[in-house]
Amino acid sequence: MPVIRRIGNSLSSFKDRIRSSVVGAKKQNIVFFVALALVVIVAVMIRLTPVLRGPTLIKAFDPWIQYYNAKYISEHSLYEYFHWVDKKSWYPEGFKRAQTRPGLPFTAVVIWMILNFIGIPVSIY
Repeated sequence: MPVIRRIGNSLSSFKDRIRSSVVGAKKQNIVFFVALALVVIVAVMIRLTPVLRGPTLIKAFDPWIQYYNAKYISEHSLYEYFHWVDKKSWYPEGFKRAQTRPGLPFTAVVIWMILNFIGIPVSIY
């Protein structure tokens, strides 16, 4: 019985220490740690969206795929990109490239077009 009493005393003292530290904490610290926890949770959820919503392959983060998409956009129109079924990636059905996230290739092509327009010749690579 003395062991259970000691465990109970240590748990109650632990509860008192937690209560005093929470009551004595500044509001700025609490807000900071709550915001930090929310940022971490949102970052993990954003990173997991391709796995949760789409195919289990995380191909949207592959640099070669991003370059391949940017090169196709620079050589074709946006309409052709959104209706492009790439037979090289998955044969014979093909892979719909519009399902991947096009943000990075679009940004790369826009920067490439701006630099070429102002006279700085660069490749899409």
